[in-house]
Amino acid sequence: MRGIEALKPSIDSFPENSLQAELTPAPEIQEKCGVLGWMAWDNHSADLSMVQGQFLEAAKAQQHRGHQRTGIRGIRENGDVVSRIGKGSVRSVFPDNQGFDLGVEYSGVIHNTWTTDLSPGAEDAQHPVEITAGNLKIIISHNGQILEPLNADNKHPNDSVALAHKFAEKWAAQQVSDPFEVISSVLSEIDGSYSIVAKFIEGDDEFIYAFRDPRAIRPFVYGVNESGVVIASETGALDAFGADQIGEIDPGYIYRFDKYGQMARKKFAEAARKSCIFENIYLTRKNHIDQGIRVEEQRRRAGELIAESFSADELAEIEANKDEYIAVPMPATAIPAAEGFAATIGVNYESKAIEISDKYRRSFINGNGEAVNAALEEKFEFDPEKFAGKKVFVVDDSLVRGSTSKWMVKKLESLGATEIHLLLASPRIENSCNLGADIRREVLMAPGKTNQQILETLQGDTREERETSKLKSVRYLDLDKLIEAIGQPATDFCTGCINGDYATNYPINFVKGALEIWTLFSKNFDIPYIPQVEELTTV
Repeated sequence: MRGIEALKPSIDSFPENSLQAELTPAPEIQEKCGVLGWMAWDNHSADLSMVQGQFLEAAKAQQHRGHQRTGIRGIRENGDVVSRIGKGSVRSVFPDNQGFDLGVEYSGVIHNTWTTDLSPGAEDAQHPVEITAGNLKIIISHNGQILEPLNADNKHPNDSVALAHKFAEKWAAQQVSDPFEVISSVLSEIDGSYSIVAKFIEGDDEFIYAFRDPRAIRPFVYGVNESGVVIASETGALDAFGADQIGEIDPGYIYRFDKYGQMARKKFAEAARKSCIFENIYLTRKNHIDQGIRVEEQRRRAGELIAESFSADELAEIEANKDEYIAVPMPATAIPAAEGFAATIGVNYESKAIEISDKYRRSFINGNGEAVNAALEEKFEFDPEKFAGKKVFVVDDSLVRGSTSKWMVKKLESLGATEIHLLLASPRIENSCNLGADIRREVLMAPGKTNQQILETLQGDTREERETSKLKSVRYLDLDKLIEAIGQPATDFCTGCINGDYATNYPINFVKGALEIWTLFSKNFDIPYIPQVEELTTV
């Protein structure tokens, strides 16, 4: 969802609320967006009174994917759109105890985002994007990065807006508008990563669309309950609706859901699957289900494999002095890995030794020097008694910039730790990425350094600091072990940020897929819905 500095998106928000909200600084390494769409079944026995609250809880469940802007566009049954968009987190835009009408009784779209610019100016940069073209309204929520040439002339403030306008152009050019053909025609002209929820409204609101790039770079799942269908970036958003997850939006497919409980889908392209491996390392929450496997289990297995990498001599020393050691996680994404490590190597696991403050609302730290240290002091809380006189294994998901790890070493030294060992549940992060985590190589710790140099950098800036440092080792998980922990083929992942093997090295083949019709819901059932998905016809 790359933007440009010259065009300034405006703020569509509540008076005296999000216009005054403090902006979270854009991080140097950032997830770009969380998207969600919901469509109600034509089921008059369903209770839709809870939908508005479920929308807000779903937005909170994906908040880690974007803190700078929150947007909800509710679509009423007659196609009218109610927009609630503002700067900041869900709590900033939708403060507690205020009764806002989100207009989501029958359908709606959510967007959480980090963005490049939040200054007032260009109205069409709000997310979810909404444009009107004649009798057609287009609403899209897009997670990903579209590569050139979609917006090569910088005509639009970002590629999400450019996509919406391209859909409108294709729609207007057709004698009989077929959304599947419109969407596939546009997607055949672009490359990049995209998981997109879209509404094409001409009069009544009857359909919601979802489509995903053929390499499956970004996550995208869907589920149902007796009220409707939910499409989201992560499983946690489905949980907020009490929806049973059916599966993922298959890569290279366009899905259409209607209010009668049917789903139609059509394949438009195929390519080698190349999902962003940083999603498994860090970006997604642990309750997300990735191709049938809970991310929490993948991360726990990564911790077990770190423990298995210790030599026999190292294990013997730890066993002989077990009471001197503790294992702690860098909360919160490293908690499963720390649990797996501690259980496997046999040392005490101190889950509450380091915690994130309840007052802290941001997921990322930005800046340098004293500003970073102040933010970290605000973010983390410590139990000093856990560290005094202990040898500490600190388990983290990754080492990216290293500023947090360097600060943490000094903090644990001040709390009386006698040794510190940093264990990373991922390989070295070496390269830039603009398809997944939006990583810039120039801010990374690893490039151009040996592991020993990384250790010395984290120990301190001076020779005296390094000689007296309690940090004794930094240990990475090898890529093949990370793949083993995830439990899927190595060929399924984009590992460009690790070894330069980028998803875009694998070409896309565009196809003319058959239209498939599936049944997701029958309004005749009288028991709690257990989804049974059957392919009915192929046209």
